[in-house]
Amino acid sequence: MVRTADNREVRRSNRRGPIAFLQEDETRKIDSGINTKDFEKYLRLQKSLSESRVKSHIGNLKIYVKSNLDLDDFMMKINNEKAISTYMDYLCTMKVFL
Repeated sequence: MVRTADNREVRRSNRRGPIAFLQEDETRKIDSGINTKDFEKYLRLQKSLSESRVKSHIGNLKIYVKSNLDLDDFMMKINNEKAISTYMDYLCTMKVFL
């Protein structure tokens, strides 16, 4: 159980919502016009991340862009609706991207 800002107790789900990854044959462009190719190159070369971690970051970024929320609202929504590990995963993606 976790307490919210208004002191209510809520149960956190450990289930992770569906995250759609970009397919290999798709162009690496998100709907808002953000080209993820440079971000992907940075993750692979500068950060030396594995393929699965790169896909995770790209998928998280895609979900954020499609939400049409500003960053604070999006992160608050993830914090309230998802497990803490999922929130931390999104937080890591946003830190690396920004």
